[in-house]
Amino acid sequence: MRRALSIVAEGGWLSVVLLLPLWFNPYARVPFEPAKIMLFWVITAVMALAWLGSRRPSMSAKQVSAPGAAGLSKSGRLLIWTVVVYAVVVLLATVTSVSPKLSLISTADNPRGAITIVAGALFFLLVADMLRRPDQVVRLIKVLILASVPVIVYGFAQTLGLDPLAWISDSVSPVHATLGRSNYLGAYLAMVAPWTLAVVLMGTRYGLDGHASRGATAVDMNGPSAANDEMPPASRRFLLILLLQVACLLLTLARGAWLGLTVGCVVLLAVLAIRWRERRFWLAAAVALAVGGAVLIALTFVHLPAGSQQAISAEITYPELRTESALRRNVIWQHALALVPARWPLGYGPATFEQVFSVHYPPGSLYQGTDVVVDDPHNLLLERLLATGFLGLAAFTAVIIAFCKTAAEAWRRRPGRSVDILVAAAVASVAAYLVQAQFNPDVVTLSMLFWLTLAIMVALGRMSMPANH
Repeated sequence: MRRALSIVAEGGWLSVVLLLPLWFNPYARVPFEPAKIMLFWVITAVMALAWLGSRRPSMSAKQVSAPGAAGLSKSGRLLIWTVVVYAVVVLLATVTSVSPKLSLISTADNPRGAITIVAGALFFLLVADMLRRPDQVVRLIKVLILASVPVIVYGFAQTLGLDPLAWISDSVSPVHATLGRSNYLGAYLAMVAPWTLAVVLMGTRYGLDGHASRGATAVDMNGPSAANDEMPPASRRFLLILLLQVACLLLTLARGAWLGLTVGCVVLLAVLAIRWRERRFWLAAAVALAVGGAVLIALTFVHLPAGSQQAISAEITYPELRTESALRRNVIWQHALALVPARWPLGYGPATFEQVFSVHYPPGSLYQGTDVVVDDPHNLLLERLLATGFLGLAAFTAVIIAFCKTAAEAWRRRPGRSVDILVAAAVASVAAYLVQAQFNPDVVTLSMLFWLTLAIMVALGRMSMPANH
């Protein structure tokens, strides 16, 4: 029975990774976020029930501990408890909110309500506790990567005008696939691509575990690989997926997502260059930075046919459209920051930004009277500051610091190159998330990937520990 419940829990996180990016209801008034949020709630609740059922013998013996905390090093436990503290601060901010009910359940399409945030933290705790074996990690990462394939195919279909559904969107690119907006699709691909690159690297000679510490656990993603430069067929397939991910991201014209991908790739390659003292990885990081910077400039200042339709509708040129978008974000940030001092300890409450901002700056009061309702500050840290105050922002920052400490501790144990690469991929994926989130609203698919990556880091840290620990 306990094993069956553990299988249900693992099926839960695999289902979330596979279905959440794809899930939407084309017949609903708001097709994407409400359906995804509800799916996330339901699967997380099922996982929690399965976890409780699998722990009943321990509970009866009074041996139960916090989810994820068992068998971890100091930094791993620190990450677990910082997430718990963050969830508690979010609940405190909900109690003291200007609209507690709104902060608790939010609106149908807003993933920043307390229930969704706490569900994300609970999802992390459950996965961190039950993701323990290398085969589970392999399965999860492969599903994470393969789940992007149908999303990419739909994006290419939209590019070619083959979408059977007629969408109404104000995105600069019509390519949004099953994420709802082009910048959300771009951010999703930016977070998944580092994992794909990691799997490709693990199929080359750089992924050979020739220096793992005694008792460490190796992770095999591609099967047997030769010591020469020949890439196994499985790795070549993942390389093709990586190229498709980058191509689809380019079609979204999402600058924040592209910047996130660039930073993520540079972080992954630079970390491995430092870790392994490989000059080739420094060169690859420099190339990634140069190419990423050049593409970012092109996305801003070069007239691109893909974004011309919205520019024509606005009666401005494409470069002017992209510049105006950046200027509008700057205006939002300036006016949102002015609201912080009034409620700095715990903020205004989760999911209250639109209500609070519209009271102080009604529609028509910004951008020379051309603005509409502003429902998000388009900056994750600013949103956290306004929603949960300095305490919430400090708790979220502590989560990121604990995540980095867990990665550093895993590397110090010299777990082998396979785990080295996966730890670097986790750091790169979180870096991509944090960078793009400084320019875009957060959505449930992206926050799920963030919490999932933190849980994978806990699992990698646990696997890097000596067998007799």
